[in-house]
Amino acid sequence: ESENEMIFKDITLRNICFNYDDVTPALKNVTFKIGYGDKIVIIGDNMSGKSTLLSILAGIIKPDSGSIKVDNEEFDKFMMRKLSTLHFQNLEVYKINDITGSGGERQLHKIQIMDGIKSPLLLFDEPDANLNEMKLKVIYKLFEKSETIIMVSHRNLENKLRHIENLRILKFSNGILIK
Repeated sequence: ESENEMIFKDITLRNICFNYDDVTPALKNVTFKIGYGDKIVIIGDNMSGKSTLLSILAGIIKPDSGSIKVDNEEFDKFMMRKLSTLHFQNLEVYKINDITGSGGERQLHKIQIMDGIKSPLLLFDEPDANLNEMKLKVIYKLFEKSETIIMVSHRNLENKLRHIENLRILKFSNGILIK
């Protein structure tokens, strides 16, 4: 089994906290479980902690406190990097020089590239930003993949994705998971 083919049964986040400064907590005691094959949409306003959570799951940042266990084994940020692939919302992160078109068209092209990536945990930070209703169908087709998918969105997607098996909608507000 290669590093990119790591399969897990479940990931447990317990009491995950993260502060960008001493005043404003980005995440406060976030606890939930992710099963392999789950499709999770995290909804919340700007600055509610959604993207911070994805960065922790991708191993980009380390939580200030709390634990991440994969199949009951303590995982650090380097192990999480091997397990996951993160699609950033920010177009400037990608060095794809030959893509032209509107922000939405470039976003869609990045999504199509991600569609070919094999990773047991796919993380999408606002992939539906800058897209019109017709192009959103491409994004929502990602949920048909067998891998575990966690997507952050401002949109309330319960009605659009209700046909997806294993779908869970989590709601964040001010760094707190309010379900």
